Amino acid sequence: MSFMGNKVDASEISLTIIAEIQHGVLPEKSLFPTERDLSERFSVSRTVIREALLRVQLEGYSKSEPGKRARVCKPSIADFIMSTASKMRNSLGDNDTVPQMEQIRLYLESGAIKEVAVKATNMQIANIKARLDENYKAIGSTDFAITDRNFHKAIMDVVGNNIIIALYGEYIDDMLSNRPTWQEQKEHDRLVYKEHHSIYEAILNEDAQLASDLISAHLERSYRSRLLTPLPSAFDS
Repeated sequence: MSFMGNKVDASEISLTIIAEIQHGVLPEKSLFPTERDLSERFSVSRTVIREALLRVQLEGYSKSEPGKRARVCKPSIADFIMSTASKMRNSLGDNDTVPQMEQIRLYLESGAIKEVAVKATNMQIANIKARLDENYKAIGSTDFAITDRNFHKAIMDVVGNNIIIALYGEYIDDMLSNRPTWQEQKEHDRLVYKEHHSIYEAILNEDAQLASDLISAHLERSYRSRLLTPLPSAFDS
């Protein structure tokens, strides 16, 4: 495509580059053209090219390492979810975005776990139990949030849906890490483990409806706990 004589901006250039990646003109894992080559091709300054390449990177089509030229890549489902969540946060703010993402998570898990309760093999149930045991051992430690996430992920792995599994990447980690630090950790962790144990037993007993009800209540309670606020310091004395 020729841009000679046509003034283009960074947005148009980034869309052109992304389209070329999607259609295989720029193969995955290949090096991006140099800034000089792109500048000459689009008849714009390198400053405009840098902005365009940043847009390409933010859309998940570029992977770079320090001191090396960026390589072409295609965004994964996890990248798409993180990008969408980031855009929601930028436009709506955390107060509106987090509740909506939590609601999506609740709908996905409460529906998916019904399938897990009747579909899980003995090996998959053993994996869920192993994650539950790790969750118990981590009570009161900084590793508890990780074992919490891993327990839920082990359950959703049974379904094998890539979109659901992708939710248990950075965004779920981010939500788990935002639990108020003023809460008493051991008390909180024991409550979470108790709920996890009940969910596991429902899966073990192939009780799909009970498993769904328990995980719904668990996620609702978990989110509401993050809405709690400490008493003003004036009341502490």
